[in-house]
Amino acid sequence: SNSFCTLLAGPHPAFTVSDTMAEIDVKTYSDDQCFGKAAPSIDSLEFVVGDKIGLPAGKVTVLFFWVSYYKGAWVVNEELTQLAEKNPEVQFIAISNDADRAAVEKFLKKIEDGRVIDENTKKPYRLAVSHVAYDDKKAVGKAYADLSNNTLVHVPQAFIVDKDGKVAWRQNLTQSFTMTQSNFADQLERVVKGEALDMSNGPKPKVEADEGEDVEVDGDLALF
Repeated sequence: SNSFCTLLAGPHPAFTVSDTMAEIDVKTYSDDQCFGKAAPSIDSLEFVVGDKIGLPAGKVTVLFFWVSYYKGAWVVNEELTQLAEKNPEVQFIAISNDADRAAVEKFLKKIEDGRVIDENTKKPYRLAVSHVAYDDKKAVGKAYADLSNNTLVHVPQAFIVDKDGKVAWRQNLTQSFTMTQSNFADQLERVVKGEALDMSNGPKPKVEADEGEDVEVDGDLALF
């Protein structure tokens, strides 16, 4: 695959796509610009499950951006459900990035019918949090992507908003880098306890471009 990567990157690639992109895609760096910023309003969301709410004051909130048709990431929905069960004091809101509200309703019905399952074990995957919403025109998702200067909304992705309404952490997730493989649960526990977060990933590495100038690799590769 290296020759394929070389072909893509031109004759003198500074890095191979296979080595760098996948790793950078799922890491949250200590210099991410979203940290400490006021969490954008979620008032435009259309709630499909649960009453319409804003960001609750004095409560830690997890905002989980997802999409129904990314089958490989259905396991992440189940992990989120389990995390919510373990953290009843935290407000969990699952925000769909689907093209229309009907797709969200259809997917929730599919879960109800036991048709959202692990292909191998046939175990059902849930998305059972107190609030599930549809994000019309991806407006809320874009506002959260903007915090980190990302042009695209990566899904699945989870944000932790602290009791003061500030963004404390975000985590990109994929079918091969799920909630349990990340330190998201640990970071959530730290926010709930008011402890300092684990910033051991350090700042985002600069990647050399062919011209010798420093360019940043966009850590937010949107799948869709």
